[in-house]
Amino acid sequence: MDTSFAYVDGTFQVELPVGEVYVEMTKGFEYKAVRRRLKIEAGQRELRLEIGRMTDLRSQGWVSADTHVHFLSPTTAILEAQAEGLNLINLLAAQWGDLFTNVGDITNEPLVSRDKETMVWVGSENRQHILGHIAMLGPSAPVYPMSATGPDESYLGDPLWKRISPTRRAKLPRMWCWASLMP
Repeated sequence: MDTSFAYVDGTFQVELPVGEVYVEMTKGFEYKAVRRRLKIEAGQRELRLEIGRMTDLRSQGWVSADTHVHFLSPTTAILEAQAEGLNLINLLAAQWGDLFTNVGDITNEPLVSRDKETMVWVGSENRQHILGHIAMLGPSAPVYPMSATGPDESYLGDPLWKRISPTRRAKLPRMWCWASLMP
């Protein structure tokens, strides 16, 4: 089955074949998923679909979040968060061997959506093969080393590993992304 999807801000244009098509729309846990079979007529130029809200947890003081996100620009993270009904994204800069992702996006300030309902914080994910993964939330600069685990993530004996000690004194908020499994 050929399945296509996209994150959209609510309005978009796409060419659809004449005849039956299947549509699925979702927007996180607070909205009822839409799954419908539609008939597209020849020459049809408009199609309007709506997605209904089941609950509004934000009005009750709750915040929905994704605390472990990689490989997006902050502005794309806003779009995806809004499409998924999320209020907070922790976008984590990381090291993957010689590849460093989102390091230039660390600003110590959140990117906030126009409606003020969604924000993206760029933090730093720091990995070590014994200690696991730690997310540093709200740093003003990258926290190095980002990885000290060996060739697929860093380098054995990476001299940057010793530079993480000033981070402990900085008292940044941090959380375990996941801990390594020990034998």
